[in-house]
Parts: sequence; structure tokens; C-alpha cells
Amino acid sequence: MNTYSYTPFKGELELLQGPELAALRDVSEGWFVDYKRSPPAPKDLARHLSAFANQHGGWLFLGVEEDTTKGMKAGSFPGVPNSTVPSALVNLREASSAHVSPPVYFETKAINGPVPEIGLPAGRAIVIVGIPEGTNAPYIHSSGKIYRRVGDHSDPKEEIDRHVLDLLWGRSARTRQRLEDFLTERPMLSVAEKSGLVHAYVYFLADPHFAGHQCPLSFDQFTGVMGSASKQGCGAVVPFSNTFPTADGFVARQAENNDPLSEVLTFRWWKNGNVRISIPINVYDFKTLTPKLDPRQLAFLEALRKQGFRGGRIAEFSIFILALAGVTDKYLELRNTLAMTGPFFGKIRLCDVWRIIPFISLDSYLKAVDSRGTPVVQDQTVLCPPGLSSDSLVEMNDSAFAGCESRGLRTVLPLALQAFTGVGISFSGTVEEFTQEFVKLLGRDINQMQIR
Repeated sequence: MNTYSYTPFKGELELLQGPELAALRDVSEGWFVDYKRSPPAPKDLARHLSAFANQHGGWLFLGVEEDTTKGMKAGSFPGVPNSTVPSALVNLREASSAHVSPPVYFETKAINGPVPEIGLPAGRAIVIVGIPEGTNAPYIHSSGKIYRRVGDHSDPKEEIDRHVLDLLWGRSARTRQRLEDFLTERPMLSVAEKSGLVHAYVYFLADPHFAGHQCPLSFDQFTGVMGSASKQGCGAVVPFSNTFPTADGFVARQAENNDPLSEVLTFRWWKNGNVRISIPINVYDFKTLTPKLDPRQLAFLEALRKQGFRGGRIAEFSIFILALAGVTDKYLELRNTLAMTGPFFGKIRLCDVWRIIPFISLDSYLKAVDSRGTPVVQDQTVLCPPGLSSDSLVEMNDSAFAGCESRGLRTVLPLALQAFTGVGISFSGTVEEFTQEFVKLLGRDINQMQIR
């Protein structure tokens, strides 16, 4: 769900139907709209993309001809040959990635004919390009110039125009600061909570640039998804018994069978679709572990003794990945409720991890420990992956896993692997082998999981 300063349509671009293009007959070229009968070359496309992104965003229509006698409104819809649509999309990607720095974000949709309401014949298509206002301005063309949309022109501005550059860089700096603040703000904890657990904060961002779009999720919808105890995927069932609204969104907490005043598994939803999930990870003292351990735990302790460990704090990352797969299923269900498609972005911040010994109940990890030794985390806080810029976020998309029982795990796996690497967990074997092994772990009989 992208935010535009202006849109000629009533709904999202991805849901647009051909007859709705008739509205363009009342829309003139100008600040927000440009019509092109045929697709320009990549370098010229880059001019238009960067001009819209540097100004207020807008819409580029390929295969639409303006009527100069009617105020530059859409006059006809001849379209472009269907066979040229793939190359037009390639040229758009090339224009953004090779001819603009930083690359411009845009979305596209092709409307194929016939569409009799606008006279679009069969075998031809209209390509719609939506460019939101850029949040990482200024977007500099490969010619070295900065373009801004002014009326019906892409007005070039030289880099030495300090007033314009200051405004554009100021916009970019504010966006970076908002993202950094979001990724570093930590819930208040008591001294006991800080000293007794490892704290994982998982961030899912539908709007990593904080462009201002709002997701129309109701509190009833949120509560219905978060309170469900049904198994949505291959993983732990994570029902949230405590939900309530906040000034800027909703909160769900796993308070049942836990101290409701302590930090428990918490899912916080903001109205822009961004989420922070707090996952407390249990830590055990090496010297006082209970004798009721499973074979992998016993094998891990034996490996520690052989390697000379006489003490230490062991963090149970098996529970973490179970929780992560479960809450990812919840997040994907919320996205489905809102008909949100396309990618989202993620990062994990692990706090209070200095000198912890990570454990995960997988044979491939035990083999790695036997061959390379046991990791001991050297940092108090670990960002996974490192960095606070939008470029450091992990892109995820569940579209390839529709109908897959392990959809949550497979979607979040690229982010989970970053967290494992951050604390030194490695595996003997390939990523796919690890995935299959972990799917088996997730398939164990786990009716309900409580984390404190």
C-alpha cells in the first residue's frame, strides 16, 4: 500500500481494472501525471522517474496520448503492443537502477486489451507506472543533474542549487532518522528482566520509508487474528490472550500463564503496517540445568564439557525460531486481511547477549559445534543484519510459498539466518538442508507455547 500525494484512482494500483482508466479523460498532464504514447528510452525514463520522486510523486502512463485541444487530458488509449510490455518493464528497471542514484522506487501494472470503455484494442496494453514521493532524495540523474516535476515539464536543476538540495537532503535525513529511531527504541525493562533473559526485537516493515500510508485494519480484525489458537502454519501455535488499542495502533501480548506485568511475547502493530515483536529468550545457567534434558541438549552439554566449559549462560534459540515462525504466520494473516501483497522488510535486534552460549536443537548445529567449537557472543547488542539504513533491511515475500504449510518459516528464513549468524550459530550443510531439518522440528506436537 503506497502513499501518493495525488491519485486519479479510487483504490490500489494492483487492484485497478481497465475501465477505471476512463477517469484519465478528466485528468490533465501536470505536476502529478505524464502521458506517453510510446515508451521512452531508459535514460529519458530516468528523467521522469527522478523528477517525480524528487517532487511530490506521480503517475506515468505508457500507451496514452494526450489531447492538446482539451487541456492536455488523456485523449486516446492506443496502447503499446503486448509484445513490447516486457521490454518496457526492463527499461524501467534499468532507468531506475542504472541512470538514477539512489534508485527510484516505483510500481507498475499493465492493463491488457480489449477494454472497450476506453477504446484499447486487443493485443495492446497500457503500462501504468506509479512513483511515490521519494524519501531518499535527492535522486540524481546519470547526467549529473537533479530533475524536479514542475507543471508539465521535468525541470532540470543543477546540483549547485543549494536551496533545493538542502530541502531534498533534509527530507532524506528525516526519513533516515525515523527509521533509525524505530529500529533502536527499546521497551522499558526492569533490572531483573534485563539481567535474566536475552531480548529479541523483530521488526517487520511494510513502510520502511515512513511515507505516511495508513492500513485500514480494525481492532476487531486485529483481535480476531491475534487471538486465534488455530494452527496457521508449520510451527508453534501462538495465541495472544491480551489485546488492546494504542494511540497509533494495537498491541497483543501472550499474558496467559505468565506474569502480566513482565515482558512477555508482545506483538505491536502501528497504523502504517510496521510491527515490532518482542521475544524474550530463556537463558539457563550451565551449572544448574535440570537433568530432564532431551538427547540433543545432553549432547550439547557434553560437547561443552569436552571443550573446557565450566560455566556460562545458555540461550535457547530453538524457542526463539519457533516463536518467530508463529508470529510471522500471524503477520502474514494480517496482511491477507488487508489484501496486502508484495514484499515487506525486516531486521532483528538481539539485546543482552554478551557472553551467552547459543543453543538450537538441530543435529546440523551439533555437528558444527563438534567440528568448529562452540560460539560465545562477544557483543552486548547485535543488529541482524548490521546497519540502520533502509539498504540494510532484509526483503521478504511470501508469494512463492502460498499454500505451503511452512509458509511463515520459509518467508522469514532469510531474516532468521541473519540472527543465527549474529550470535555465531552455523550449520553443517546447505540452507535447504537446514530448512528441511527445521521443518521437522516445527512439526513436533506443540499445542501451545509460552515464553517468559
